[in-house]
Amino acid sequence: MKTREIMDAIKQMKVHCQLMIETHNFEYVCARGILHTLGYSDDDADTVLQNIADGGFRYCLDPHIKCSNGSSKDPINVYPSPDVCYWGPDQMLSRLNSLYW
Repeated sequence: MKTREIMDAIKQMKVHCQLMIETHNFEYVCARGILHTLGYSDDDADTVLQNIADGGFRYCLDPHIKCSNGSSKDPINVYPSPDVCYWGPDQMLSRLNSLYW
Protein backbone atom coordinates (compact mmCIF):
# COMPACT_ATOMS: atom_id res chain seq x y z
CA MET A 1 0.00 0.00 0.00
CA LYS A 2 1.11 3.52 -0.73
CA THR A 3 1.27 6.12 2.02
CA ARG A 4 -1.79 7.88 0.63
CA GLU A 5 -3.78 4.64 0.72
CA ILE A 6 -2.73 4.00 4.33
CA MET A 7 -3.76 7.52 5.37
CA ASP A 8 -7.06 7.05 3.54
CA ALA A 9 -7.71 3.79 5.40
CA ILE A 10 -7.08 5.52 8.74
CA LYS A 11 -9.44 8.35 7.74
CA GLN A 12 -12.10 5.77 6.89
CA MET A 13 -11.57 4.14 10.30
CA LYS A 14 -12.14 7.52 11.96
CA VAL A 15 -15.35 8.07 9.98
CA HIS A 16 -16.54 4.58 10.93
CA CYS A 17 -15.97 5.32 14.63
CA GLN A 18 -17.63 8.73 14.34
CA LEU A 19 -20.70 7.18 12.73
CA MET A 20 -20.91 4.63 15.53
CA ILE A 21 -20.77 7.44 18.09
CA GLU A 22 -23.39 9.54 16.29
CA THR A 23 -25.80 6.61 16.01
CA HIS A 24 -25.20 5.68 19.67
CA ASN A 25 -23.83 2.30 18.60
CA PHE A 26 -21.33 1.87 21.42
CA GLU A 27 -20.29 -1.68 20.60
CA TYR A 28 -16.65 -2.36 21.28
CA VAL A 29 -14.45 -2.35 18.19
CA CYS A 30 -11.00 -3.54 17.29
CA ALA A 31 -8.83 -1.85 14.68
CA ARG A 32 -8.46 -4.98 12.53
CA GLY A 33 -12.22 -5.59 12.68
CA ILE A 34 -12.91 -2.06 11.48
CA LEU A 35 -10.52 -2.52 8.59
CA HIS A 36 -12.19 -5.80 7.64
CA THR A 37 -15.62 -4.14 7.83
CA LEU A 38 -14.29 -1.49 5.46
CA GLY A 39 -13.20 -4.21 3.02
CA TYR A 40 -9.45 -4.33 3.61
CA SER A 41 -7.60 -7.63 3.28
CA ASP A 42 -5.48 -9.10 6.08
CA ASP A 43 -2.30 -8.01 4.30
CA ASP A 44 -3.53 -4.44 3.91
CA ALA A 45 -4.80 -4.44 7.49
CA ASP A 46 -1.35 -5.53 8.70
CA THR A 47 0.23 -2.62 6.82
CA VAL A 48 -2.26 -0.07 8.16
CA LEU A 49 -1.98 -1.40 11.71
CA GLN A 50 1.82 -1.23 11.64
CA ASN A 51 1.60 2.38 10.48
CA ILE A 52 -0.84 3.16 13.29
CA ALA A 53 1.60 1.58 15.77
CA ASP A 54 4.47 3.57 14.27
CA GLY A 55 2.33 6.69 14.70
CA GLY A 56 2.07 6.18 18.44
CA PHE A 57 -0.94 3.92 19.09
CA ARG A 58 0.69 0.63 19.99
CA TYR A 59 -0.80 -0.32 23.34
CA CYS A 60 -3.29 -3.16 22.84
CA LEU A 61 -3.83 -2.17 19.22
CA ASP A 62 -3.79 -5.68 17.76
CA PRO A 63 -2.69 -9.18 18.81
CA HIS A 64 -0.01 -9.04 16.08
CA ILE A 65 1.56 -5.77 17.33
CA LYS A 66 3.87 -6.02 20.35
CA CYS A 67 3.28 -3.64 23.24
CA SER A 68 4.45 -2.99 26.77
CA ASN A 69 3.70 -5.30 29.66
CA GLY A 70 4.57 -2.56 32.14
CA SER A 71 8.24 -3.50 32.51
CA SER A 72 10.60 -0.55 32.21
CA LYS A 73 13.43 -2.90 31.21
CA ASP A 74 11.78 -4.04 27.98
CA PRO A 75 8.91 -1.68 27.15
CA ILE A 76 7.74 -3.33 23.93
CA ASN A 77 7.97 -7.06 24.37
CA VAL A 78 4.63 -8.87 24.42
CA TYR A 79 1.79 -9.58 22.06
CA PRO A 80 -1.49 -8.64 23.74
CA SER A 81 -4.34 -11.07 24.07
CA PRO A 82 -6.99 -10.50 21.37
CA ASP A 83 -9.67 -9.82 23.99
CA VAL A 84 -7.88 -6.69 25.28
CA CYS A 85 -7.64 -5.10 21.83
CA TYR A 86 -11.25 -3.88 21.85
CA TRP A 87 -12.13 -0.26 22.51
CA GLY A 88 -15.25 1.84 22.58
CA PRO A 89 -15.65 3.71 19.28
CA ASP A 90 -14.99 7.00 21.10
CA GLN A 91 -11.77 5.61 22.58
CA MET A 92 -10.65 4.24 19.20
CA LEU A 93 -11.38 7.56 17.52
CA SER A 94 -9.45 9.44 20.20
CA ARG A 95 -6.41 7.22 19.74
CA LEU A 96 -6.54 7.48 15.95
CA ASN A 97 -6.78 11.26 16.27
CA SER A 98 -3.68 11.32 18.44
CA LEU A 99 -1.36 9.68 15.90
CA TYR A 100 1.79 11.57 14.97
CA TRP A 101 3.91 11.32 11.84
